Amino acid sequence: RTSSSTGRKHRLCAGHRHHSSMRKRRTILVVGDSFCDVNAGPLPRLPEWGRNVVSPERILAQPGGAALNVACNLQRLRGDT
Repeated sequence: RTSSSTGRKHRLCAGHRHHSSMRKRRTILVVGDSFCDVNAGPLPRLPEWGRNVVSPERILAQPGGAALNVACNLQRLRGDT
């Protein structure tokens, strides 16, 4: 941004520059947990202790966990993870 009164350029954030060389893609290492999410449902009722509830739909095991979710979303933002 340029101030109309002084003609000086103002930085939006301390240390932030708008040079094209600063826009390089960076590699990001994500460290953390990765789990297997188990998705079942919709269930006709909540299970009670010691009793089973049969799911009318297939039970799916899918990758999950905070670190995996972060890595996948960074990849969508076009970052190398």
